[in-house]
Amino acid sequence: MVEDGPNVIRDLEIKRLRESADLAYRNAMDTSLPMRMRETWHRQYTNTVLALNQLLRDSQYKQYEERMRAIEELEGKDQ
Repeated sequence: MVEDGPNVIRDLEIKRLRESADLAYRNAMDTSLPMRMRETWHRQYTNTVLALNQLLRDSQYKQYEERMRAIEELEGKDQ
């Protein structure tokens, strides 16, 4: 259960960032808003997507490390 903690937190953060990016994108594309407000939403969208990409990249790197560790353990048992 302890190992599930970081995964659950990461999944919740990914979901929150995706929702935030969706909202920011919709508002950035809303032509009824003043241009200055749309620019603000576009910056928010850009920052949110950058954070989301970093979180996903870190997640992939962690999964890669776990797979490499498992392979190394299997190779060590074969010898």
